[in-house]
Amino acid sequence: MVGSTAVEPPLERIEEALREELRLRLKPRGYRDFDRRIGKGESGWTSKFLRGERSLTLETLMVVLAELDVHPADFFDRAFPRLPTDRAAQRYMGEFERKMRKIAEQVYRDLNKPED
Repeated sequence: MVGSTAVEPPLERIEEALREELRLRLKPRGYRDFDRRIGKGESGWTSKFLRGERSLTLETLMVVLAELDVHPADFFDRAFPRLPTDRAAQRYMGEFERKMRKIAEQVYRDLNKPED
């Protein structure tokens, strides 16, 4: 269609943004230690995720962001720096982003609650 903008699926954008964040912050030798800290034990999750061999759940995303000390709002601002120009795509992305931010904020609060 002439004049339309292809919209990258939101999950793909989130996964690629997280891969970038992990590559910037971690050294390959530290992957196993990081996997243990995020509760993935000896699964090799980080290496496999960076190669595209592991999918991402919202829970894992929030745990990884918390371990990296990255606030979800900052992460989503980088993952979705600007919306596409197509109006339908803007509405879709805007609604998706609002829902994801709300969920991410709640999970982040839950993960950072002091234990009783």
